[in-house]
Amino acid sequence: MIFYAPNVHIGGGFELLKSLLSSFDENAGVQFVLDYRIINRLDISTFRNVYWVKPDPISRFKAELFISRLKHKHDKIFCFHGLPPVFYKGGEIVVFLQNRLYITGFSVAGYTFKTALRLTFERLMFYVLRGKVSEFVVQSNSMKAQTVLNLKRVKSILVTVHPFISESYKCVTTESIEKIYDFAYIADGSAHKNHHALFVAWRLLAEKGHFPTLVVTLSDDNTQLIQLIAHLNRVCGCNIINIGYVPKDIIKKLYQQTRALIYPSLVESFGMPLIEAKQLGLAIVAAELDYVRDVVTPNETFNPHSSVSISLSVLRYLGESSPLVELKSPHEFISYLI
Repeated sequence: MIFYAPNVHIGGGFELLKSLLSSFDENAGVQFVLDYRIINRLDISTFRNVYWVKPDPISRFKAELFISRLKHKHDKIFCFHGLPPVFYKGGEIVVFLQNRLYITGFSVAGYTFKTALRLTFERLMFYVLRGKVSEFVVQSNSMKAQTVLNLKRVKSILVTVHPFISESYKCVTTESIEKIYDFAYIADGSAHKNHHALFVAWRLLAEKGHFPTLVVTLSDDNTQLIQLIAHLNRVCGCNIINIGYVPKDIIKKLYQQTRALIYPSLVESFGMPLIEAKQLGLAIVAAELDYVRDVVTPNETFNPHSSVSISLSVLRYLGESSPLVELKSPHEFISYLI
């Protein structure tokens, strides 16, 4: 088998990759094709066959040529990075599909030009090459349903659900740690993560006299969102704390210091932070979307497209019920008019 994983080097994908690589027998006879950026971040010294791919178009092209020449030695290729191979054919092609953006019509308008261009290109590649695939492996029932819908005009392709969790995600603990944050949102600043709607919800809460703490993990390149945080904290008195990108072990402690996970993301293939929060016993306030219900039963839900809905769900979790309209009789209404 060829284990093909170029461009997998950060985030949840990298954590899952580490877990899979540690599960291989060193004598399995597998040809690994891995991202060069992880070469010093894991120990695979016992693996005999590793081809390293640098993060540039030429190196990626050479990797495609390399695996195409191996079709007579290996009858199966497992594509962990979510895209089918360009030149490889003749053997069984299995794709681990963990990027829902490849199979949805989610707009790229909110992304930077570079990210939008890359995503558009990858979607095109997926669309053109999907017919070569023997099997798509996904991690949830809703992801399977959406994949099947995407493939409805393609020849019959097997779509199977095989969720697994990295050992590093099994973060159940009995340790007692002081809760210092009301809510946490563990996510990068991609447009589909929906930070803007969340921050507007925090502004609405502040306008009503509620100031819960919200900790987020935005890296320095998310300039506009970081500026919005500073503005809301300064002008509206919001309690939004950005601690920047943090490694996995720090994230575990962050969960333990938080009362509830809030999750307004619009598109997810699996939603690993939801599972982490569930394991640690955190309350979950999340979007009312299929990917959430695939893995957890949230304490409160909201419409992720509405900042008002998000703010009301936060109030419900905090025990602050929002007043309902008082219904009048027709007679009372006429009396008001007269």
